[in-house]
Amino acid sequence: MQIQRRYFVLLLGFALLFSGTLLTWEINTNMGTTQIANVQFSTAEGVRIVGRLYVPAMASPGDPIPGVLIIHGFSSSKEGMMAFNVELARHGFVVLAIDVEGHGYSDPGIDISADRGAQAGLEYLFSLPYVDSLGIIGHSMGAWMAVDVLNSTTIPVQATVLVGGGVDAPYGILGANSTYPQNLLIAIGRFDEIFYGTDIPTILAQSFGVIPPVIVGHTYGNITEGSGRRLILPPTNHLFEMMDPIIVAESVQWLTTCLNNETPPLILPGFQIYPLYFVGEVLATIGLLLTVFPLLLLLLKLQPLISLSEPPNSSYAVKKSRYWKFGTLYGAIGLGLFLPFLLVGVILQFVFLFPQVFAPAIGVWLLGSAGVSMIFLRYILRRTKETTPTWNDLGGFAEPRKEFFHLLALSGITAFLVILWIYLWALPFNILFHINFQILFPIFKPLTPLRTLFVPVYLLFAIPFFLIEGVWLIGFLRVATKFTWIKTQTTWTVHATFIKTIPYITLVGLQFFIAYVFGALLFPGFIGFMLLFMIGFIPLFLLTPTILAWSYRISNRIYIGALICALILAWSLAATFPFL
Repeated sequence: MQIQRRYFVLLLGFALLFSGTLLTWEINTNMGTTQIANVQFSTAEGVRIVGRLYVPAMASPGDPIPGVLIIHGFSSSKEGMMAFNVELARHGFVVLAIDVEGHGYSDPGIDISADRGAQAGLEYLFSLPYVDSLGIIGHSMGAWMAVDVLNSTTIPVQATVLVGGGVDAPYGILGANSTYPQNLLIAIGRFDEIFYGTDIPTILAQSFGVIPPVIVGHTYGNITEGSGRRLILPPTNHLFEMMDPIIVAESVQWLTTCLNNETPPLILPGFQIYPLYFVGEVLATIGLLLTVFPLLLLLLKLQPLISLSEPPNSSYAVKKSRYWKFGTLYGAIGLGLFLPFLLVGVILQFVFLFPQVFAPAIGVWLLGSAGVSMIFLRYILRRTKETTPTWNDLGGFAEPRKEFFHLLALSGITAFLVILWIYLWALPFNILFHINFQILFPIFKPLTPLRTLFVPVYLLFAIPFFLIEGVWLIGFLRVATKFTWIKTQTTWTVHATFIKTIPYITLVGLQFFIAYVFGALLFPGFIGFMLLFMIGFIPLFLLTPTILAWSYRISNRIYIGALICALILAWSLAATFPFL
């Protein structure tokens, strides 16, 4: 039964991987009617910029169509703007989505310009023989970059969409008036953490050339003459602005009206296809992850890795009252230290000028929370009046030092082989099918050589964190076994995942609940903005306890799982954070 179950999971993983990839490919290419290519070009300073070009079948030199430059926000990439990429391409636009300097696959800037490669992207798009007019969409930092390039370029841009950025209080867009830039649509989420509490309709009055306040949802000026103006404030936050169906629909309609001289009806959410792309991404990512579990069983049958294969031999189980008491403590440590240690890390970023932005902040938080939780665990174990579990009961650190490092080295080899397996699937699928293995947060994004160099650096804080987390979640807080193998594994995983994720899900849920029900933000401003990073980590927090529980199940230790989780996190951080 175990052999059958193992290969069933493997086949299920491949089924999800291939079906999810096929779905994303069909949506990305608009059922085969759009050609997609990765392109490269250089800025005036010689910095290499990487973009993804979408060319509808209708485009040709003899019958050119409008082109749109898509500029993402801070710590994002061209893949983060996928909703705009897909919908604009299928509605008859040549789309160029770029990774700006220091982001994604583009090189770090030599002397970072204000537009960070946007000017080079605009020039590239303008040079295409099948493009006849131009528009720009920028989100967050990308919106400010769009404004910068408009202020400096001589290339005519007939329509601009600024999403969640580009608005400088108290005068609106710097240098803007009722005719410059041409045909301007501004979309800012009503619960945008950066702009929450800002009187956007009033500060934009000068840019719109009207007496304040600007009427939300009203189109001003004459689009034919280039003086069109429109402001929308949909009920969304800063992170989800780049995939909000209202903003996507308004943007497509605005660009179609301005560049094609026709006013189509709004694309209602039910008629937008980009959500299916995200569904495909999630299916493919889950499928690739599922193949890891039977792979581990196969690896532990090989020499010398077979020495790691050992069923759990501890009868220890936490009592229900202690599970809730100390589980709450562990969750509170991670959540309570999130913002303080992130702020310390941000300060260290500027002191030591670490090349990747925000990476020190995450490192300080992980090391700090791991250290504090380990101090508490040792204190609890010394003070407990009940039977004290041994380190073997907790899944690790029970062996003599020499044996510990031997087992850790073998576990490291196993974890590396698992990550290599994932990478050898993720790389060709990304190149051939332009699929991104992510669930909100890039999990298995192929790395550039420069980004690969930072993976060992991030392992320095990821490995201690997951070793200590494994001892907590799968060791000290491990619940009793059940009658069957599957029930036991499921129970361990669910209880560990609950303790790990519920504090973060609760906090983020409260932020959203209060915003959408009461129309206010619990955490506006910088704190609210930092919570957006927490949203990205939640999928990882759902994944890692599962891997830790499986590791303990097949090896009686948490070493393999901790190292796999550390490699996944280090990979994700290296692939995501921008360079200075």
